[in-house]
Amino acid sequence: MEYIYDDGGRSLYFKGRSGVRDCVCRSITIASGRDYKEIYDLLFKTMGETPRGGVFTGKPKFKRMMVSLGFRWVATSGIGSHQAVHLLRGELPEGRLVCVMAGHYTAVIDNQVRDTFDPRMNDYGQFRKIYGYWILDR
Repeated sequence: MEYIYDDGGRSLYFKGRSGVRDCVCRSITIASGRDYKEIYDLLFKTMGETPRGGVFTGKPKFKRMMVSLGFRWVATSGIGSHQAVHLLRGELPEGRLVCVMAGHYTAVIDNQVRDTFDPRMNDYGQFRKIYGYWILDR
């Protein structure tokens, strides 16, 4: 699976990268093909917090927002499951995905990882496990 640098258009609205924790906003922007500021404003309105400081995505209102954007949730692991899905070709479907990993969200479009850094490997040199993904149903 190829990695491509993509900030989702954040640099059009915000300068600098220090301390930015906007992976949820960026990944939704990239996977949906919408404007960064549109998703930023929608997240702020929906969640009541700035997307640049991180977003708690476990709330039902976040899930409703994703569905309203045309996404559908697909779980790839569960409690007691020994199944593992990673950012590897063949382990994820084609399409526009927002992948959920420990502490990070990233966009994958047709087996290309799009992010501001390459999230495929963890600090131990292992492929990172994906807990699930949002797939755009258009």
